[in-house]
Amino acid sequence: MNLSKATPSSGGSGIVPTGKAPHVLVVEDEPRIANLVQRILEAQVGEVTVALDGDLGLQLALNGRFDLVVLDLLLPGRDGIALLAELMRERPAQQVLVLSALAEVEERVKCLRLGAADYLVKPFAIAELVTRVQARLREAGSALPVTRARLELVLDDTRRTADVGAGPIRLTSKEYLVLQHLIERAPGVSARAELVREVWGRNADPNGHLLDLCVRRLRQKLGDELIETEHNVGYRLTTSA
Repeated sequence: MNLSKATPSSGGSGIVPTGKAPHVLVVEDEPRIANLVQRILEAQVGEVTVALDGDLGLQLALNGRFDLVVLDLLLPGRDGIALLAELMRERPAQQVLVLSALAEVEERVKCLRLGAADYLVKPFAIAELVTRVQARLREAGSALPVTRARLELVLDDTRRTADVGAGPIRLTSKEYLVLQHLIERAPGVSARAELVREVWGRNADPNGHLLDLCVRRLRQKLGDELIETEHNVGYRLTTSA
């Protein structure tokens, strides 16, 4: 495997059920760790490119378009701190998650002050890495787009808004959770019982009207064509406009 340029994953994304998955750049000099992170993120997130040194990492980050950069600090060539500082000067909006064995508070504070969005210490738990990557992608506004023909939906996890092309619309917490659940299951159907359980809790009645009222409000805010009803089953996002 050529670790300087990874092959896009052919599997489904754990975040985005869409034709264009997020693209993550991993800058890590240890091939074993780089390969592990690549395989995890390809399976759960989308496309991954790997750079094994800081100079190549900075070149790729500045010349490409990445939704997230996962950055080690102890790198050959340009070190991670210098890479981060240069990247933030040139692309201050770039999302960067530092993944380093350096656990000192001073190092974490330095990276966050330079503009890193998050800092995860090695050794790391796979579930935590995936969760943090997903959170950073949502924050970047690129992690939850769904495109179905002329229908485009973008969720902003930080502001709790949804945009179908006419500007962001604020959602209630329940509306947001329902829509997020539908996105994660798209293009499949979300069963009523599953939706109700995850949004309102295990004690909520799956045959009650809470879910239907919530879907009705979402349609009023974002358009009637957004959510399809699968009678006697549940709901799913529209697959054609």
